[in-house]
Amino acid sequence: MDIALKITKEQLQGNVPVTVLHLNGWLDAQSEELLFAEARDAWVLCEI
Repeated sequence: MDIALKITKEQLQGNVPVTVLHLNGWLDAQSEELLFAEARDAWVLCEI
């Protein structure tokens, strides 16, 4: 069983654009930083 965290992004367009992060695997102290980095990237893209 692969327990590594995999994160995919989906950008939805509507009245307000939304980025959805899909998580698959285990979230732990090591993968938490990866999640934060992906969330920061999504936030920066929204600001542009």
